[in-house]
Amino acid sequence: MPTTTANYEAVFVFSVTTGEDGVAAMQDKFQTLIADNATPGVTDVWGKRRLAYPINDELEGFYVLYNFESGPDFPAELGRVSNITDGVLRSLIIRKEAGDVGEPVSLKEPEVPVEAAVLDETTVPEKTEPPEETETPEETETTEEDENPEEAGADEDEAPQEEGEEK
Repeated sequence: MPTTTANYEAVFVFSVTTGEDGVAAMQDKFQTLIADNATPGVTDVWGKRRLAYPINDELEGFYVLYNFESGPDFPAELGRVSNITDGVLRSLIIRKEAGDVGEPVSLKEPEVPVEAAVLDETTVPEKTEPPEETETPEETETTEEDENPEEAGADEDEAPQEEGEEK
């Protein structure tokens, strides 16, 4: 019976309290374990990052992403080893779908080539002139103040004054 293989991705968060040498030793340990039991792919070192929440009273972790191809038994063994290894804060191992095989996820922003940044004339919408401004009914209505300029300064509470009367 032929063995079936699949592509996997494993992300490990190592404790930074072990120092740079301890982190490098854990990276090598898991890289060797993967190389011995699977076909290794791209390893992407994300580096030291701040954790979203404290894990074991630690605020920072060292992230490493491993891609590999193996049979269905090895990811379970890799997860078991990561759970019993001191210095591993978290780990996640997933099986990649057939369409997901390719470049690993990177935290770096992709570079946009200059050709892609320049739009050609076919993608630029035609310029249209704004519609002509028309008077709205609100602007054309006249108010009482416009009709009687003498009463424009009078308060609404007071009765209009007749000529010759004083205040």
